[in-house]
Amino acid sequence: MLRKLILLFFVVVIVEGAVRKWLLPQYGTEVFLVKDFVLLMALIAYVMGHHRPPRMRDLWIWAFWMAVVLALGLTSGPSIQTLVGLRYYLAPLPILLIVPALLRDMRDLEFFARWAVRLSFPIGILAIMQYNSPVDSALNTYAWGSEGGVATFGVESIDFAPVVEHARVTGPFSYISTFAVFLDAVWVLGWLALLHSRSRRDSVLASLSLILTFVNMGMNGSRALLLFAAATGIPLLLVFFARNGLMRSRAFIATLCVGITIAAGAAVIFKPAELTMERGDAQEAADRATDMLTMPVATLAESDWFGQGLGSTFGGYEALGLASTAGFDEIHVDRIGLELGMIGYLLMLFAKLVLFWRTFRLIGRAPKGPIRDWAVVALVVQLNPPWTIPFYNSIAAIVYFAAVALVYWLDMQLDRMRVLAAGRRTDAVSLVGAA
Repeated sequence: MLRKLILLFFVVVIVEGAVRKWLLPQYGTEVFLVKDFVLLMALIAYVMGHHRPPRMRDLWIWAFWMAVVLALGLTSGPSIQTLVGLRYYLAPLPILLIVPALLRDMRDLEFFARWAVRLSFPIGILAIMQYNSPVDSALNTYAWGSEGGVATFGVESIDFAPVVEHARVTGPFSYISTFAVFLDAVWVLGWLALLHSRSRRDSVLASLSLILTFVNMGMNGSRALLLFAAATGIPLLLVFFARNGLMRSRAFIATLCVGITIAAGAAVIFKPAELTMERGDAQEAADRATDMLTMPVATLAESDWFGQGLGSTFGGYEALGLASTAGFDEIHVDRIGLELGMIGYLLMLFAKLVLFWRTFRLIGRAPKGPIRDWAVVALVVQLNPPWTIPFYNSIAAIVYFAAVALVYWLDMQLDRMRVLAAGRRTDAVSLVGAA
């Protein structure tokens, strides 16, 4: 039952935005909460199934987080705002228990990566259709409508028409940011599928998925996506060459040239990557990067001890028929600090650092192979972005906590492998002694 509910959960996560945008826009909030209900049912199935939970050393920080959030919620008092905050801060936490219970061995992870590759094709084709559709097309609406205007690539360049307008695509997801998270996840899963492919067909599909995902990243319009692709793709490509004995052969140069040609060709045909990099200038991009890296300093300077209250920065109250909230500078300040104050924000930073340490430790302990590869990917997910936990991006929160749960499971697998290896050595010594 648990596996069936989680399968349903992932289906809902993928189609939720499409339903909210195109089928039932008047019930956007209700559809948004469906995945929470399914995940709650999965948690109940987990408890009823008496599954073995992760070790307490893995969960204590999240138990403490729940206690602090609930205490701040009680302090704020009962209100829609408090309920909104509790939903975002607590809803993804069951993933920490459920993911380790679902995984039986490394083959389950390989299966998941292969299906992520296959899923990327219909979603990627939809994104191409959106990019080549008019900005005011129904394909380019957002979950709560487009009254504020659809984000576009409106740039002036001698290389293009005087004004080039393409919608920044969202795929089947609600917004640009949620589709960006999906592309991040599919990108790293595609590389894992390529590194661990067991057949030529799987290798070809993974390679095509990576090309399509790269093109979709440009169409999404997020410069961070393209930087993420470069920062992770180049090292993973070198690992792929090294493992397949291509580093010292002519095939290395040939394959690298073909890959660069394909990427450049995709940019020329669809123009998304170039249009993405046209947004802003080098100084503006450098300022954004600096602000992201120094965000804790600015957040602590703007926050008081107990914050403005759970849910106080949520931007969807107007769509719920309630008074809208004041905006905030999401480039410089983490909204978690504004809502939870210095106490809650410092706890969140501490949790991030604890998880970094756990993941680095796992990578150091793991031998070369699948466990280390998946641990590195889990670290990459945690580092993107570096100083925050993406509670307010529902898709990003799911991906983040799945990566954290994966670290817990991989750590237990590594311990189990070492115990089994030690047992085999003991048996071998006993047999030698008996002989």
